[in-house]
Amino acid sequence: EILSGLVGSEMCIRDRLIFIIGPILAIFLSTNIAPILGTLAAAGFLAVGSILFLLQKKTAPKPFPHTKGSKNLLLAFPFVFFFTVNFLAIGSVYTSAEIATLAFCRSIHMQTYASIPLMAYASGSLISGIIYGIVSISVSLRKQYIINLAFLALTSLPLLFVQTLPMLTLVLFIAGGTCAPLFIITTALLEEFVPEENITEGLTWVMTGLAIGVSIGAALAGRVIDFYGPHCAYTVTIIGGVFSFLIAPYVYPVSYTQLTLPTIC
Repeated sequence: EILSGLVGSEMCIRDRLIFIIGPILAIFLSTNIAPILGTLAAAGFLAVGSILFLLQKKTAPKPFPHTKGSKNLLLAFPFVFFFTVNFLAIGSVYTSAEIATLAFCRSIHMQTYASIPLMAYASGSLISGIIYGIVSISVSLRKQYIINLAFLALTSLPLLFVQTLPMLTLVLFIAGGTCAPLFIITTALLEEFVPEENITEGLTWVMTGLAIGVSIGAALAGRVIDFYGPHCAYTVTIIGGVFSFLIAPYVYPVSYTQLTLPTIC
C-alpha cells in the first residue's frame, strides 16, 4: 500500500506539472499570438503523447487470457458503479471551476492572467500529492476518500464570494489540494478490492465517468455563464462537490468474491 501510494503520488505530480505548464503556454499563445494556436498546441501535444504512450511497453499490465463462457459485468459491482457515478460528479467540479475561472478573469478584464489561478489549482494538487506520498496515514482508504470529498465540497463554497484575482487564486490553490490524493486513493481502492485481471476495466469505468462529468460540467457552466454570469457558474462546481460527498458513503468496498454479479456472454 505504501509503494502504491508513492507510485500514485509520482504519477499525479507529473500530471499536475503538465497542468501547471499547459495553461500558461495555451493562454500565452492564444492571447499574444493567435487564438487558434492554443488549440493547435494542445492537439499537437495530444498526438505526440498518444504515440509515445502506445510505444511504451515496459509498464503495460500483463495480459489475462479471455476464458470461454460467461464474464462478470464489472459495472454491476456496486463499488465500481458508485465510484463511476461519483467521478462523474467530480469531473463536473474540476471543469466547471476552470471554465468559470476563465469567464471571471475575462469579466474583470484580466483574461491575460487567467493562467495564474489555474496554475494555483494545479499547484495545490501537486503539493498535496507530494505530501500524500511522503506521509504515512493510518486512516483507512475509505475514510480518506470520504474526507477528501468533504474537503472538495467545502473548498468549493468560497468560490461564490471571490471578488479579486488574488482571492480566487488562493481559494483555487486550497481547493486543488483534494485532486491528487483523490486519484491516488481511488487507484489504491480499486487495486485492493477488484481482482487483478479486472483492474484496467475498473479504472476505465471510473475514468469514463470522469470524462462524462467533465463534458457535463463544461456544458452546464457555459450555459450558466451565458445567462447568469461567471460567479453563478461556480454553483455547478458546488453542486457537483456536494453531490460527490453525499454519494461517497455508497462507495463501500465489499469483497468481490462475496458478490453474485450479473453476467454477460
